[in-house]
Amino acid sequence: MLNRSVPILAGLLLASLAGTAGVWLHGRTALAEARQSHLAYVAQVERNAREASEAARIEEQRRKEAQLEIVQLARRSAQRTAEDLARRVAVSERLRERAGQLAIRCAGPSDLPVADGSQTAGSAGAVLVDMLGRIEQAAGELAAFADAASNSGTACERAYDSLTDGRRQDIP
Repeated sequence: MLNRSVPILAGLLLASLAGTAGVWLHGRTALAEARQSHLAYVAQVERNAREASEAARIEEQRRKEAQLEIVQLARRSAQRTAEDLARRVAVSERLRERAGQLAIRCAGPSDLPVADGSQTAGSAGAVLVDMLGRIEQAAGELAAFADAASNSGTACERAYDSLTDGRRQDIP
């Protein structure tokens, strides 16, 4: 009986070894496939990271250039405003000089200085010239403030639009 069981045991042992070898070979193949899949996944993640980094760098450069352009536009606008203010001041000076000349020309006998008396309040023309000068000065200061506020607001709006690609969210 022992002679008969040896071939059966040997057959079972060979079948077991063959099965183990098959499982082992299958496991190695699956491991190799898993490694390949993982390497492909890592390569794709690295590629996506490089593309995202490049896109972010390009967007940052676009925003930086847009901001520099806005600053240059604001400076040019401020320069034009300053030149306009200088022209307005020159026109105002000429207008006051002309009004002063007209006030002197229109002065009546009551506007002449009195010898031993107190000073007069001044002619209506002189008062008008003084008032015109003060009004013009206040208007100039107000105009300068309005121009500066307008330039700043425009630059701020352009800067915001350049950072948001002009997409505004309406608030309900």
